[in-house]
Amino acid sequence: MQVIEYASLPNTKEIAYLPTIMKALGEIKRSTPTFKEFRDWLKEQMLWDKEAWPVVWPLLDVKVGERLHLGDFAAKLLATDDEDEARKLLYQRLLKRNEILCKYVFEALDERLHSTHELYRLITSYVYPGEYITLVNFQHWIKWMAAIGYIKFVGIRWGLSEIARAEIERIKQIDVEEILEDERLEREVAKSRKPEDEAGAAAAEGAPAEGAVPVAASAGGFDPPDDDDFDGPEAHFVEDVDPDALRATSNAAPAAQQTGAPARGASSKSATASRASAASASTTPVTVTPLPRVEHRRYVIPQISSDDLLASVNRIKAWWANYADKKLYQVSDFGLASADYAADRLKFLFKVVCIGRLVVHDDLSPVYYPFVEELQKRRVFDRLFAEESLEMLLGEVDYFSGNPWFARAAENFVPFLALR
Repeated sequence: MQVIEYASLPNTKEIAYLPTIMKALGEIKRSTPTFKEFRDWLKEQMLWDKEAWPVVWPLLDVKVGERLHLGDFAAKLLATDDEDEARKLLYQRLLKRNEILCKYVFEALDERLHSTHELYRLITSYVYPGEYITLVNFQHWIKWMAAIGYIKFVGIRWGLSEIARAEIERIKQIDVEEILEDERLEREVAKSRKPEDEAGAAAAEGAPAEGAVPVAASAGGFDPPDDDDFDGPEAHFVEDVDPDALRATSNAAPAAQQTGAPARGASSKSATASRASAASASTTPVTVTPLPRVEHRRYVIPQISSDDLLASVNRIKAWWANYADKKLYQVSDFGLASADYAADRLKFLFKVVCIGRLVVHDDLSPVYYPFVEELQKRRVFDRLFAEESLEMLLGEVDYFSGNPWFARAAENFVPFLALR
């Protein structure tokens, strides 16, 4: 079983997941609400999201019908008094819903630390045998694993927690080939199952078979339609028409066509063939003339002559030669040296661009050096380069904005986040 759709709890930090879950399950057990009643309760708690909860309910084993009630897993989770045991139950639930995903992520984190996007590149590469999961769903899955304490931030990347390391040997024992083979056999069994078997199984469970028309048990209920209830063109019978018969009748002479309606006793197949042949023969053939192909361009590349280019260069040089204030910042002024980034030139370029985006107002020049130094000390550039969550980076904006010395310089920090 590979579940690839996940959703986070709305308006809930990871640390508050377990209390929020217990509170919601407790409300369902206490009042067995209707869908509308529980939705209103979630709105009062500022937890409602019409797209998230339908995905969360199956994970928590909440049964949705005329009234909501707890499944076996949800009841067991709610009855657990120990927080560690509750986290373990949720972990086992997530594991069973996609063992392949859990195996590859945990084994990767067992080797070294990874960011969310590095892990996502792994599970969307050719080496990953599981079903494709979107980045958004994977981010929700990561959030659940962090909420139950099985992965954690180590610096700016994800790593395994101690309780997850205790499970790593069991994770390594998961046989991916066996899971894929079981899934293949299940699909074959589902395809080979006869419609009568499905109808019998559904009848035994008291549910209508797939594709069956519901029939009311009491008088005055719904009567399934028969052929005589349709007086218009019988489009619903077209699939019974033999295509060769249609082609033959459409090429026949008009004198051989029958325009009258078939008798009530005639079979639906012959009646439909007659009507279809009449319609096809009476239709005037239409010659389709293709429109001329038109080439469209989204943009136009201007042609610049070498003389115009040289003239522009000369104008820029002349402007720069006469520029009054030539105060230039060097990257070395901010503690950066290209030699320190020989193994990661892209990170060096990224930091240079970030600092260049921040240093834009001459009247703040006394502030820039300590401001950038503080950014470096808090490893903001490294975390931004590693694509840390926007929420955590926005916390840095609050930190600097609360400092009177850095408040104005921090204004440049907000658009600077667009570099992500």
